[in-house]
Amino acid sequence: HIGFGFVFVLFAPLILEPQYQMFDATTPLYIKNYLLALLFMIYPAAQLLSAPLFGDLADKRGDMKILFYTLMGSAWSIFLSGLAVFFRSYKFLLLGRLVTGLFAGNMSVCMANIARLSSNEKERSKNLGWLVVVQGACWPIAMVVGGILSDPSKSVWFSPTLPFAIVFVLTLATSVFLYFYQQSAPDIQSTKEPPQKIPFSIKDTIIDVLSALSGGPTRPFFLFILFWNIGWGLSVQWFGAHSLTYYRSSQMLVSLNLIIQGLAWALGGATLNPWMLKRFDSNQIASITLLATGSFLLACFFSFNSYILFCTALAFATYTSSVADANLTTLLSMHADEKSQGKIMGLTSSIMSLAGVLIPILGGLFGMYSLHLCYLFASSVFLTAGYSVTQNRKNG
Repeated sequence: HIGFGFVFVLFAPLILEPQYQMFDATTPLYIKNYLLALLFMIYPAAQLLSAPLFGDLADKRGDMKILFYTLMGSAWSIFLSGLAVFFRSYKFLLLGRLVTGLFAGNMSVCMANIARLSSNEKERSKNLGWLVVVQGACWPIAMVVGGILSDPSKSVWFSPTLPFAIVFVLTLATSVFLYFYQQSAPDIQSTKEPPQKIPFSIKDTIIDVLSALSGGPTRPFFLFILFWNIGWGLSVQWFGAHSLTYYRSSQMLVSLNLIIQGLAWALGGATLNPWMLKRFDSNQIASITLLATGSFLLACFFSFNSYILFCTALAFATYTSSVADANLTTLLSMHADEKSQGKIMGLTSSIMSLAGVLIPILGGLFGMYSLHLCYLFASSVFLTAGYSVTQNRKNG
């Protein structure tokens, strides 16, 4: 999650600011915005294709092996991205993000492991809530790595390549740890059947994703997760560019606010989620927190002239959104059988990636008028999702 998060604060200045020399000074701003959107979009587009495959492989071959190989792939793809930044090559940076996105499908394997280790709905929601805490705790570190250690004006030792080097070392070290750990720890999901060849087809992957959204008992929950990711992705992914261009904020202030958002995210999982689990079921929690997040994002939209009010409302939205994320994932997982948790979580990652593909497109369209519109749209998405979860619960 450090590797996932640091690009949100690094890529906007890297592409938009002339001192980083990624592009000629005469390159128009709209071209840079388009290329920035493409850089954000190619990662989830690759993850969209790989996540179901890794989830299916984990169900049939074992979680630990798949995690190890994909972590190694992630490490070297991050190294490639760092080289691209060092040589100021946008094309190779785009290639690096493509490969990194392919290996990022391993998130579905981690989520499937958590689901298998949880015996009931409340325990599953609680454990996924702690995953939210870890994500939130990693976010401030990612902001420091991407926002401060990438800025050469702060120190002669800092540069845009340094964050990639740090994440490469961390990911490689995790891979080595996992290699030795898997020698003594059995896979949580294992099969006594002989290994089978698992075919990979882009066409089949796309069909699986479309099928998940069009029918079956899990369809509503896939749609809710899609809505959540579109709404939240718009709010976070374009926060840096919006702050720099609309509010004329500094890069340091953007980094500070992203750190605050990370802390709010972790606090939501650590405090609000356990408190609500004692009083409500996951369906009720998802509905309440989706509606609350939509209301806070609406407050963001109406903060036209106050950056402080805008960031405060967004911090509260982050606090409730993290709880909605954990409980929507719980609801989906509870509607799938235990042997298919890897595949279901793989499809979940693909749905998230589909949103990740749409977010840069939507942000680019809103950017033609004002990125501030992203927050009105995100608010409407959350409010719609919250109302739909409520109705789905009433209909059984």
